[in-house]
Amino acid sequence: MKALVVCESTNQMRWLLDMRKRLSFMTLMELRNSSMLQLLKKVDKSFVVRSDQLFTAVNNEGFEVDFIRREAKGVDPHPLKLTNVDDDVWAIEAARAETLLSAPKFSAIVVSASGQMARMNTVAPTRFASFKLWMAEQKDREPLKRNRDFMQAKIVTELATNYLG
Repeated sequence: MKALVVCESTNQMRWLLDMRKRLSFMTLMELRNSSMLQLLKKVDKSFVVRSDQLFTAVNNEGFEVDFIRREAKGVDPHPLKLTNVDDDVWAIEAARAETLLSAPKFSAIVVSASGQMARMNTVAPTRFASFKLWMAEQKDREPLKRNRDFMQAKIVTELATNYLG
């Protein structure tokens, strides 16, 4: 699985699931007797699955984590629950998510406001930005989401241009 992006201005994070690695992920979670929601609760105990949007976990501060996957192909299960735990999150299909799965990899050290550091492995920022720009151009997308997608594409493009050379 790849964590795509955390955007403070929109209080959202997208987590992209690679269906080709689902079995190993589910096995690992089962061996640890855990679920994705329980994993999120290790970071913030207030995370719950939204009852109206089972692919989104949200905390008390309104920070949302969406779980997305490529569009189902062949024998891919759909809908897709992340683990066998009853109250766990599901993954929702995202149009063109395959372009993110095939994107070059990107890795960087990130630092939180508290000074804690971690390595973030994700997709190439330019590929993410072009994906978000494509989403912003979709006429059938909600205006609020289109604006958010455009802002995220713009911010990531500026960061990549100014700081990644």
